[in-house]
Amino acid sequence: MTENIYQLIKNLAEREEITEKEVIDMLILAIQDIYNQKNFTTSEELQIIFDLKKKQFMTYRVIKHPKDLEKEEPSAKNSKKDLFQEESLLQPLNLKEIGNYEEILQHFCLFLQKSRQKKLTEELLPLQGKIVEGTIQGIYNSYCLVGLLSGKALGY
Repeated sequence: MTENIYQLIKNLAEREEITEKEVIDMLILAIQDIYNQKNFTTSEELQIIFDLKKKQFMTYRVIKHPKDLEKEEPSAKNSKKDLFQEESLLQPLNLKEIGNYEEILQHFCLFLQKSRQKKLTEELLPLQGKIVEGTIQGIYNSYCLVGLLSGKALGY
């Protein structure tokens, strides 16, 4: 399963012409976004790490002051898998407790779309104000969509 996730990351990076780190970062943002939407009433933080050796995501609930654990149930205290980081306790969470794969994929696709738009904007920005050659694909109230000969689209 973990090999499949890493292979998916590699394939996406290659297809989208971005780095594997960018794909991992977008997946982390998607997971955090889902977590924040479901836990908007709490001040809990989520820390997600992609372990390159194990090729899997490690998700943790961040407890800022470990003394707060005393208020929780005894089983939540100092589990063998808990990690301490500075003055915080990282308590492992199962990714399935945060959201299902369809939710994660949906949020990931939104971040990927924003990344594509940013990349396309950066590529087309130098063409602003210049005469271009291409095929008009649509005329709208405030802009015209042109398919450039290089295969990219332009609206102005």
